[in-house]
Amino acid sequence: MVTLARKTQITNMMQNPACWPLYPYLPLTHRREFDGPFPKLGVLVDGRAFGSQDISMVVFLANVGDVTRNNLSTLEHVRYDSYPALLNDWQID
Repeated sequence: MVTLARKTQITNMMQNPACWPLYPYLPLTHRREFDGPFPKLGVLVDGRAFGSQDISMVVFLANVGDVTRNNLSTLEHVRYDSYPALLNDWQID
């Protein structure tokens, strides 16, 4: 179980893309969904890096190596209303 302090720390990291090790991408894994034996992969993208605020809380359902500026609009994705809602489904990989 994730403590409140850890959730706060993770939320702060998600909200501060400059801290992301693979900026402008933050690799995620789904907490409950799997592709075979492996967790489902997703990527949070800093929309400001691409001139778009519309994708700030969107998880693209792909491996981080498969996400590019040119293919964002073609990737399956899930939009969230808040970082806590996003954290209910995803964790930083």
